[in-house]
Amino acid sequence: MFLAIFLFFLSLSTRVAPSTLQPWEITNLYTYTPNGWPGSSPYANFFASITNPNTIPLPPTRWGNVSFPSTTANCTAKWIDFINESPFDKIIPCEPYFGEGKWMMEIQRANVSGYGPSATRDFTLQFKMEESMVLNDGMVRLNFVGRMGFSLDENLMINCAASGFCRTWLDGTKSPQLVVPVVEVECLSGVCDSFHL
Repeated sequence: MFLAIFLFFLSLSTRVAPSTLQPWEITNLYTYTPNGWPGSSPYANFFASITNPNTIPLPPTRWGNVSFPSTTANCTAKWIDFINESPFDKIIPCEPYFGEGKWMMEIQRANVSGYGPSATRDFTLQFKMEESMVLNDGMVRLNFVGRMGFSLDENLMINCAASGFCRTWLDGTKSPQLVVPVVEVECLSGVCDSFHL
């Protein structure tokens, strides 16, 4: 019994080793900062789209072969910059566009430019994704995490209107941005409870 459990997770760990995974792809990123004029919306807007292109096979079940499919998610955030409301370091749930994964995004501080962190011009994005599957005798979950930095000096473009609002977006010549994820296998229930990474 112990040997069967060990071989099961040896096989699973081998399948999801980071060296065998394709990078995630950030294909779209867009931000908007308002001008603050009377009668206008005060919300800054942030949008990012990310894809996990990997299909990860799992051990066969009694109902046949199973795998974690590729997934795509859209992530959005809004905040009021004029009252110093901060979008940093908050877990933002993302809406799945394709697939079953559970995605979350976090905007983190960076300072590549030397002018201080900015959630629209100089920041790091951290993405987390969970995928879970019911197998023959238990339930397994994969926890992924990946980070990528963005700044006007590296991969963002900017346009500011005379009226005061500004937009930034992912430089089309540098899209997609590739994120190398780290993955951890977690046993949620069943015969794998005695196995620890």
